[in-house]
Amino acid sequence: MVDIKSKREIEQMREACRVTALVHKEIEKVIKPGMTTLELDKIAEKVIRQNGGIPAEKGYPSYQKGVPDFPRVYLCFY
Repeated sequence: MVDIKSKREIEQMREACRVTALVHKEIEKVIKPGMTTLELDKIAEKVIRQNGGIPAEKGYPSYQKGVPDFPRVYLCFY
């Protein structure tokens, strides 16, 4: 089954991709050996939020007893 996207959905996807590219550019400017993934995560979250995005996976529930919710930024969601 083919799922046809509306103009609004396509624009949201375009904006999410634009912000993701900005995240990559910011990380590319500062990344160096010895940096932690937590440091990179903080940069990604800052750029996402500065551009009106919400980190989609951060805090996503695991739904499993004893397994914490997802702790980090992964993609942005509008």
